[in-house]
Amino acid sequence: MDQDKQIKRQILELATDKYIQEKGWTTDTLAMSAQELGFSVMAHSLFPRGAIELVEFVMLQTARQMSDTVRQLDNYSRMKPKEVVEHAIKIHLQLLSPFIKSGRWSEAIALGLFGSNEKDTFPFSSLITNSTSSLYNIAVIADEICFLAKSTDTDMQWYTKRAGIAAIYSATQIHMLADQSPGYDDTWAFLHQKVEEGAAFHETVLLIVQLF
Repeated sequence: MDQDKQIKRQILELATDKYIQEKGWTTDTLAMSAQELGFSVMAHSLFPRGAIELVEFVMLQTARQMSDTVRQLDNYSRMKPKEVVEHAIKIHLQLLSPFIKSGRWSEAIALGLFGSNEKDTFPFSSLITNSTSSLYNIAVIADEICFLAKSTDTDMQWYTKRAGIAAIYSATQIHMLADQSPGYDDTWAFLHQKVEEGAAFHETVLLIVQLF
């Protein structure tokens, strides 16, 4: 890891742990983190795509944590694929819950959809890049969950499974943003229902394919 990458990682880690909740997903957050670490406030120029790199960092870090946590579950080796999917999505969203609870995660979603949270930045300049990044982040989560579920498909099912998981993940995340139930119980019930529906749909598709 070269020096710039080390500096970037340190800034991102401090921003995640301390400044996002206070300042949001902004270049100010990156600048404050850089300054506290003893780097020039201009060190945030190491992030040419701006605060969307903060969102990417959090998504990738929590994806790794999700993967490690699922593998450490006592009954992981005996789980059905749909059970792995449900557990993995729940674990990942629980990792994001501090940002969701504070309202900061809706800002992260808006950053991906609209390009910028910052008043002095023209949103359209980063809209396409950020939208692509958001899709990539969800694709990474879906791919990792498929891997955890021991999916070995190499045909069209490789795509349909990942698309299905991405859809369930995204719908559950949006549901969670507005959930006021204790411990997000309504969200987990919603997730369970969507996973069951997804599994039933997948079985129907397989049956149709076998008929032809």
